[in-house]
Amino acid sequence: MKKFIVILLVIFANNLSFSQIQKSSWLLGGSINLNNNNFKLNSNNFSESNSSTSSIFNVIPEINYVISNKFMIGGGLNYSSSTSNSENVLSPQSSVTLTSYNIKNESISGFLQAKYYVNVSKNIWWNVILKSGFGKITYTYNAIPKSLNATTTTLSIGQNPALEPTYFYSNLNSQILIIPFQRFGFQLDIGGLSFLKYNYDKIVNVDIVSNNISFNVNPSNWSLGIFYVLRK
Repeated sequence: MKKFIVILLVIFANNLSFSQIQKSSWLLGGSINLNNNNFKLNSNNFSESNSSTSSIFNVIPEINYVISNKFMIGGGLNYSSSTSNSENVLSPQSSVTLTSYNIKNESISGFLQAKYYVNVSKNIWWNVILKSGFGKITYTYNAIPKSLNATTTTLSIGQNPALEPTYFYSNLNSQILIIPFQRFGFQLDIGGLSFLKYNYDKIVNVDIVSNNISFNVNPSNWSLGIFYVLRK
């Protein structure tokens, strides 16, 4: 599906008027992503069954300024919210719920970026983006042990500063810009190399740091957005 979208955009762009990214222009835009998943395991061959749902919402507004015919600089925000609901049933026949829980995490970060862009075909540009940002994650966890006939037990992990990690990230990604109109265009982020570092507050006088380096150009993680061009 992702490849099909790219092909349509390329064909569309090549059949419209030529547009330019000019020095001193501003590009206002970003992307919005929404992903939902459902899972259910329920079989008479098992003494337990599981069902879960999860959703992820991500919005990234950004602004960029063209400083030359090869470079632009800018920044923006990255807001992400994810929820997960799960239920574990002790016996599918009796539908006795062992445990149900709800997990939600929210993160927000600000970032700065620099883009090197090259015109590859009429209304199409290829970008290399160096982006760095800093943010914070807040977790909330609610557990309900129904089978124990207990009252609802709510544990808010987000109230514990030690479990609210701050994080730093730096990415080197590729992006395709297509401007089929004089003012509006599409941007397709296709991933690349990323570095992610989590910093936790001290837990029992121990500093916890997590580092992750990855390279990902999987089409399932591509992001499609739009932008508007402001010129002098």
